[in-house]
Amino acid sequence: MLLTQQSCQAHDCKAWFRHKDGRQIPAIVRTTPCLNADGDCVGMVEVFSDYALKKALLERAGELESLAYLDALTGIGNRRYAQRVLEQSWQNWRRRGRQFGVAFLDLDYFKQINDQLGHEAGDEVLRTVARALSESLRAVDFLGRWGGDELVAVVQDVDATELCGVMDRCLKTCHSTTLMVKGTRIRLSLSIGIAGIEGAESAGDMLALADARLYEAKRAGRDRVVGPASFCQAA
Repeated sequence: MLLTQQSCQAHDCKAWFRHKDGRQIPAIVRTTPCLNADGDCVGMVEVFSDYALKKALLERAGELESLAYLDALTGIGNRRYAQRVLEQSWQNWRRRGRQFGVAFLDLDYFKQINDQLGHEAGDEVLRTVARALSESLRAVDFLGRWGGDELVAVVQDVDATELCGVMDRCLKTCHSTTLMVKGTRIRLSLSIGIAGIEGAESAGDMLALADARLYEAKRAGRDRVVGPASFCQAA
């Protein structure tokens, strides 16, 4: 066999081999050149290793990475994921001019639900609301749990006025979502503060402004959206 300089290079490749029982076994074939005293390539050594274990480890690593960005209770994104999406959205705005908005959503009277009906009831409320709101947003939008009963939404391709309309729809979705827990019907509402890119110098500015408007909504009586130049109250 003639070994050329090109063929005499170390490399890895994936291959499939048939086991005697008929199974297909994935393997990694690592080829290493053998050199003589003059440095000439006189042969090649091939080492076969089982790829199945490596593949399983890679898949598990991917699962663990996904879990690191998900909230264990609700199944939506967690705070770490929300911060990542927010920063990516800000960079898209700076580089491509793609507008977006941020909203903080807080369940009204959630502490009373926990105190009167227990934490299991509170957990069920959070799961139900997270699922309902996720379904009311578009696939390109993001909904995550910021902490406790506070959620954060990152809505793409909207200005502040349009974002107010999106969040008003979320209010109505919450109104139509009721639960029966321990014989008690729970009716839900949200207080929401929103912020667009107008006047913001960073993604952190947007978060801070949305958070301040959330507390303004709470002080104004709850069950409403407070935006930059508008006061959107649920119908």
